[in-house]
Amino acid sequence: MDSAVSQKIADGRAWRTDEAQARRRAEARAGKATCGRCRRRLPLDQFYHARKVGGVFRRSWCRECSRAAARDYRLLAAFNLTAEDYDAIIAEQGGGCAICGREDADATGASLPVDHDHKTGLVRGALCTYHNRLLTPAVQKWMAAYAHYLADPPATRALGREVFGVKGPAVKHRRGHRYQKRRP
Repeated sequence: MDSAVSQKIADGRAWRTDEAQARRRAEARAGKATCGRCRRRLPLDQFYHARKVGGVFRRSWCRECSRAAARDYRLLAAFNLTAEDYDAIIAEQGGGCAICGREDADATGASLPVDHDHKTGLVRGALCTYHNRLLTPAVQKWMAAYAHYLADPPATRALGREVFGVKGPAVKHRRGHRYQKRRP
C-alpha cells in the first residue's frame, strides 16, 4: 500500500480508496463499523441507516455522534449558542427546568428546550416542555397583568389603605347546607 494512502486512511481522510472500502466491507461482514467522528469501533446497530457500505445501509457517524452534532447545529442555528453555553445555562439552573427543577424534557431523556423571547430573540434559560409551552405570548400578557394586580391592588388604591379580611376562603361550605345540593 502506498504510504500516502495509508497516511490518509490513518487520518480518516481516505473514504474512497480501495483499501478503505475493503476494510469497511470486512467490518460490516463482522457486524462492526468505525465511527467517522469519534473513531470507536461499534456494532452496526449503533449507526443510523442511510448509506450503503459493504452491503449494509448505514451512516458514517454513530448514533451518539449524530445526535450530538444535530444538537450542536440546532443550538447554534436557532439560538446562537454553543454546547458549552447551553451546559452553562443548565448548570446555573441547578441541572433542570428553571421553574420546576425537572431534569429532562420528557421520558425519552431529551435535553430541555431553550426558552427565548420570540420578539427579541433573547435567550432566557431552559425549561421543561410543559413550562416552555405555558409561556405563550397570551399567557405572558396575563402574567404581566397578574403581576401588576398583585403589586398594586385596585382595592388599596381606591381606599388608600390596606384592608385585611378572613384568611383562607371567604365562605366556608358546610355539609348539608341548604343551598348545597344533596347527594342521592
